[in-house]
Amino acid sequence: MIVVTGTKRSGTSMWMQILVNGGFQYIGEAFPQDWGRVIKDANPEGFYESTLAGGIWWRSNPSPTTGAWLHPDSVKQFAVKVFIPGVVRTDISYLTRVVATVREWRQYEASLRRLFRIQSDNKGEEFDEKKVAPLPPGYDWWMENFDLVRDIATRRYAVHVLSYGSLLADPEQTVSKVFEWIGSGDKHKAARIVDPKFNTQRKEEAQRFTSEHAEVFDEYYTRIHTGKPLDQSFIGKMNETHNKIVEHIKEIAPGYLRRRYALDWEDYTPEVMEKEKKRQAALEKRAKAAKAGKSTAKGGKSTAKGGKSTAKGGKNTAKAAVAAKGRKAGTSTKPNVNAKIKVKKKAGQGR
Repeated sequence: MIVVTGTKRSGTSMWMQILVNGGFQYIGEAFPQDWGRVIKDANPEGFYESTLAGGIWWRSNPSPTTGAWLHPDSVKQFAVKVFIPGVVRTDISYLTRVVATVREWRQYEASLRRLFRIQSDNKGEEFDEKKVAPLPPGYDWWMENFDLVRDIATRRYAVHVLSYGSLLADPEQTVSKVFEWIGSGDKHKAARIVDPKFNTQRKEEAQRFTSEHAEVFDEYYTRIHTGKPLDQSFIGKMNETHNKIVEHIKEIAPGYLRRRYALDWEDYTPEVMEKEKKRQAALEKRAKAAKAGKSTAKGGKSTAKGGKSTAKGGKNTAKAAVAAKGRKAGTSTKPNVNAKIKVKKKAGQGR
């Protein structure tokens, strides 16, 4: 698959729009659920997200709601958005090409708050910045980008890492390089969709965010933006910074690390999956009922004529209903949702 990845608010939606405009088939919706109502202002051209955003793995493929399974060979040229935690848990057979976009950390913080402020306003809720960003500025951005670098160094799949800023600065050249690397698609048509006005964050808005690790954060982004390699010296800095950040998070928000290591996104908990199954079943039931209603209306005359026969068979019908009610339930085919998986934490080393 052509996997687009990055943190939230890093340009992943724009890259999906680029690939779609360039002629690639894709998985996802421009505005899933009620996003068109609550957060469209944050991304007017669409998000193009799906349940695969959390990873292409045993919890999402086969689909927990439809049972449909994506074979790696059948989706090699499909574009899909998968955020960094999802890429880390995605089976490598689906990582045909990975386009990773990185946004400057201060702009990420400002954009994330803007997104949730829009969401709160459209839902009529009070915006609480502490709930949206409980960690110090840059921490969440760093944790995901560090995981990406470590995963690339460990599994060595085909990846093109670039900055969001480089795309806005020179769309034609940036898109051309990526499409030539992929080996297909209409790069000229794709590049036309990029508009610098999509960068809604201004420098003065982002500058309010500070961090004691700002020097390392800035150097990491600058290296990505300019194409300078992450050499051993800087990798050492990254590991040292990462260890300090992890220790700090343990002190101020231990639950954050537990959630990350559990590999258990809310979208895929057994409770949410069961709720989605019930919703799908209810939709199918309503569809069948509507279809049956039309058939009944068309066959109204025949039903009236057969009224006497129906009445005579009333007792038999009642007996059948009682018998059906008394039958024992069949064997359950639901998966064992209580099964636990032990996951070893990866060492914080990169190459």
